[in-house]
Amino acid sequence: MTTRDDLYHLVDRIDLVHLDAAAEALRPYAGRQPAMPASLGMGHSGRGDLSEHADELLAESGFGE
Repeated sequence: MTTRDDLYHLVDRIDLVHLDAAAEALRPYAGRQPAMPASLGMGHSGRGDLSEHADELLAESGFGE
């Protein structure tokens, strides 16, 4: 039987380049929803002219062209 300690030790040995893949593999077993997309809070920029400059805000955040 695998214990939590066994899993912790395995995670500690995962190469950094494989962390995303390992997290995706384990996520279905965690009983939690995945994190919200980064784009979800973009409206909280503090700018009062969001509708006029939506394209610029999206570009600054890495979306769009």
